Amino acid sequence: MRKNQLLVAAASAAPPPPPVHHPPPPAPSHDEVRTIFIMGLPEDVKERELQNLLRWLPGYEASQVNYKGEKPMGFALFSSARLAVAAKDALQEMVFDAESKSLLHVEMAKKNLFVKRGIVTDSDAYDQTKRLRTGGNYSHSPYTSPSPFHPPAPVWGPHGYMTPTPPYDPYGCYPVPPVPMPTPAPVPAPSSYVPVQVISKCHMPFSVLV
Repeated sequence: MRKNQLLVAAASAAPPPPPVHHPPPPAPSHDEVRTIFIMGLPEDVKERELQNLLRWLPGYEASQVNYKGEKPMGFALFSSARLAVAAKDALQEMVFDAESKSLLHVEMAKKNLFVKRGIVTDSDAYDQTKRLRTGGNYSHSPYTSPSPFHPPAPVWGPHGYMTPTPPYDPYGCYPVPPVPMPTPAPVPAPSSYVPVQVISKCHMPFSVLV
């Protein structure tokens, strides 16, 4: 009996087993191809147009258009090979331009785009001097992004009336073109004079010529 009590006490005093730690999911290998190759783009396509199409796809990281061949070719980098394959299937046979009715043909690329400070550096098929369009960096884009700040309010003068300094602006700084004023016609001289009777303070009427 006492032996059983000692066993129960020892079991209750034993520390609980350590929690089981599950290993984190493996990070995408740098060797796996995560880049898709896009053909069927119109000749006048802009990199921003391709970026606006791809930026909503899950895992999108960067894209670029190569203009070296007869037709422009697009490349897009994703965060994993699985998301790259999903993007390839989503873009396959998509109508990119309604006017030219160009259909996209998408395949997996042979190499990945290597992004280093916004420049493509490890692919022979890409222009090394071109900047890479990324999801959040538009510093090298020919399009200017709107400023998040509102422009400052115009500075007005102090309250109350103040005489402006010469020269004066007759149009109040508004872009109103000057209107030519017609030349007044000359007034002809009177042909005759009519006598007018004027009464002075002395109540003595006399005539003057007007």
